[in-house]
This record gives sequence, C-alpha cells and structure tokens, in this order.
Amino acid sequence: MKPMWICFVVVLAVVGYVAGRPPDDSEQKRGAGRAARETNAGEDVNTVPVIARGVSVVPGAIVCPNLASVQLTFSLYTESVTEGMQDTMSRGQSRLLRGEPMPKPDFAVYGCALLPSGTPMRLDKNNSNGGWSMVSAKLTNGKTIWGVTLESMIVGTELQKWREQEENSREQAGTHLQQRYEEIMQPEIERHAAAVKQENDRHLAVMRQLNPLYVDMFLGMTLDQVSPQQRRSVDCFAENCRDEEDRHIAAIQEENQQYDSAQRVARRQAARSSQPTSQ
Repeated sequence: MKPMWICFVVVLAVVGYVAGRPPDDSEQKRGAGRAARETNAGEDVNTVPVIARGVSVVPGAIVCPNLASVQLTFSLYTESVTEGMQDTMSRGQSRLLRGEPMPKPDFAVYGCALLPSGTPMRLDKNNSNGGWSMVSAKLTNGKTIWGVTLESMIVGTELQKWREQEENSREQAGTHLQQRYEEIMQPEIERHAAAVKQENDRHLAVMRQLNPLYVDMFLGMTLDQVSPQQRRSVDCFAENCRDEEDRHIAAIQEENQQYDSAQRVARRQAARSSQPTSQ
C-alpha cells in the first residue's frame, strides 16, 4: 500500500500546480482580439465583449442560471478530473480505496453549458459585481445561452478598460462626495469647536472658584478620549464639585450628540446633491 499513498501525494501536488498556475496569456490575447472583431457597432451599450477562459482543470467558462449551479458544477468537474488523475498515476490502484471515479457532470442537467476557452460572449454591465457576472453567448447549435459565470472565467481587453473606467468613476464620485460633505459641515465644525471651548472655559472658571488650586488635567480632551469617571478623579475638595462635574459632562455629551446629528444630516445632503439630476 505504501506506493499507492506515494501516488496520492504526487496527485495532490499535480492538482495544486494545475489549479494555481496562471492562464495562458497568448490564448487570452487571441480570444480578446476575436471577441472585439465580432462586436458589431450596434451592440447594446450596456454590454461589453469578453471571452471564455479556463480555470484550474475546467477548460472554459461554466454558464448557469444561477451562481449556486456554477459553483456546484465547477466542484463536480474538478473532483471528477482529480479522481481520473489519481487513477492514472496509481494505475487504477486508487479505485481499491475509493471505488469507480466520479463521471464528469452533465451540464445540461443543471441548465448549464461549458463554453470552451476563447468563446466570444457579452457581459451585462448592470449585472456584474466583481465575483460573478451575467453573460450571453451563442452555442454551437445556434441557440443563445444567458446566465451567470465566475469573474475568473472571463477575460477581455474591453472588459479591463470598462473595469478601470468604473473604478475611476467611483473614486471621482467618492472624492466629490467627501468635498461636498466637508463644505456642508464646515460651519457646524466651527460652531462645535467654539461651543466646546466655551463650555470648557466656563467649567474651568467655576471649578477654580470652588477650589483655587484646581487644575483640569483633561482640558481640551473629549469624552471619547477620557471617561466621565476619569474626569471626576480630578482633585477638588469643595462639596459641590461633583455637581459641577456632572453638569459639565452632560453639557459636553449634549453638544457631541448635536454634532453627530449634524454629521448624519450633512452626509444625506451631500449624497443627494451628488446624485445626477434627471433631465
């Protein structure tokens, strides 16, 4: 049995290499050019040309009605190929432990199709999230299939350009949103800073009246940086020091709540102003 286990180790190493190796760039370039040539000028502007690409041991793109079916058939196909490689390398000895190898899945049973690498397809821009995408393609029988495939199973120069444009648009929108938010918040930021300073000055003046030796060790710090319990640890021997500390903490908390509320309102206003207006 020892030679058999050595064969299993070798099989696992080979499968790991096949699954981890990068796709063939030359095939991608040829297919991308072919997909671009087959794109007509009247194609839907909401789609982009792509080509099927193999992943791991799967020699193309799996297209199914839903993502779960893609993942299932991908797993079944990979397991079938792996068991076949085990049988080949162990000269059939692996069947003594495992039984007959699993057959490759019948994609049609799951409503799916395996499109060979290089097959031209169209990707729906409105149904793509970076992990999966909706695509359409013509089968060899002339019928058109429309469904989900994995992002790793498609490639194309136009796709890459579109992805970069989308990323740039998101970055620009985020920058504009942040700038608009800061414009809206600027008056509130200045008001909040002045209100906090005024309350801190008032509190310090009162505490020094109660105790001439009083020193606020936390002056200029917010309640996020120092807890109310820590503030109360400041030495003050007058009987009503605790009342003033409680009043000060409550005033700062109320001011912070008002500032937080203003932030939420500003975010909503900035988001609304950043949305495109309908013509």
